[in-house]
Amino acid sequence: RMVTLEPRQLTGEITKANSSAALLALWSEHRADFNTLHISAFWNRLGKLVRFSRAEQGWLRSNAEAMVPVREQTLVMLPQLGARSLCNTAHGLASARIHGRPPWSDVWEGISKCAREHEDVFQPQNLANLAWAFATCGYSSSPLFAMIEVETRARLHEFAPQGLTNLAWAYATAGYSARALFDDIANEVVVNVSKFNNTQVAILLLQLGPRRCPPHPYCIKSHRPNPSFLGG
Repeated sequence: RMVTLEPRQLTGEITKANSSAALLALWSEHRADFNTLHISAFWNRLGKLVRFSRAEQGWLRSNAEAMVPVREQTLVMLPQLGARSLCNTAHGLASARIHGRPPWSDVWEGISKCAREHEDVFQPQNLANLAWAFATCGYSSSPLFAMIEVETRARLHEFAPQGLTNLAWAYATAGYSARALFDDIANEVVVNVSKFNNTQVAILLLQLGPRRCPPHPYCIKSHRPNPSFLGG
């Protein structure tokens, strides 16, 4: 007999799932009780499980069909997600290596559309995570990157060094031309250079170019970081 969980209990069970199989089993048992916070927590947890685990990546590839009903529920719920939940969903999908190709392209397009039409104000980390997610999954959405650029340039001083680094990586990786944004990020780095660590400066040098970036006291040499370690 299925045990009914209170919403907070269900969220706790989602965050404690120790494998993709356990997470999917939890969803299968309680799918009717999933709300927008639960579906976002599901993708966030899946991303954390899969991101650095080859075993979990293999399991997910082998059980792609089992994810179809979750995909369908996600599509239905996307317009109801708050700004943070929407970004967490995108970040989780990208971390789980669910790319922007069919049959998942409609989910990515749905996220892009909902983000552009959202009434909520996106926090800086949300914007950085959203850009990172779309660049990572390989789904091209120029209107979304244009929206993020406008929002970011107006509030650049609110971003943490990691957020600015992720933004620069995301725009360069997505191939979206954002010269004005890159100039603004470089100016922000100049003002706050001591707050950036070696890896962040190395990434910024690669994406913005050495002419835009100032010397950094802790940057001994530039190296190409692994993009899989980027993200919120």
